[in-house]
Amino acid sequence: MNERFDAWTRELGAQHDRRGVLKTATIGALGLLGLGGLSQDALAKKKCKKNKDCNDGKKCAGGKCVQCKNNGDCKKKQKCKNHKCKKK
Repeated sequence: MNERFDAWTRELGAQHDRRGVLKTATIGALGLLGLGGLSQDALAKKKCKKNKDCNDGKKCAGGKCVQCKNNGDCKKKQKCKNHKCKKK
């Protein structure tokens, strides 16, 4: 793996023309988009103060968006346990 990294860094350092810069910028942007996908998980666990701060019908409990706070938040034949709706 170190050999690939070394080859990549040599290639990156050797590019001085416009195409090389554009290529590097494109790869960097795609990398940031990939990291943006990771942050979607962080957004799903965002901090909240009220239920309206949460998406997808989730409830706010302890500053986190959760599936349920009590049994009334779950479908019939389900009960809220550890903030998740589970079958009784």
